[in-house]
Amino acid sequence: MDFLENFATEPVVVFTVVPAVFDMVAAFPAVVSQSTFGQAMAHVQSFLPLASSGMDWLVPALVGAVFGTAHYLLLQRAKTSTGMEVPMKR
Repeated sequence: MDFLENFATEPVVVFTVVPAVFDMVAAFPAVVSQSTFGQAMAHVQSFLPLASSGMDWLVPALVGAVFGTAHYLLLQRAKTSTGMEVPMKR
């Protein structure tokens, strides 16, 4: 369970925050979403893959999952190759 708790989910959440902020600004009342700032955020969001279908969070989440898994596997390899306990964050 350490894998799911520490190394895969944290990067997924961090990478998914970016498109979530774009969606949040777009969902704000018109005073914010139609402002220059809101329009700029919507313009940047349009460049994310799958943004037109509302799935703009998917690619960053997958990238985070790959990074989290790679980090976990590298730590496990270091642990087994040195025979020492590699500190895992909690």
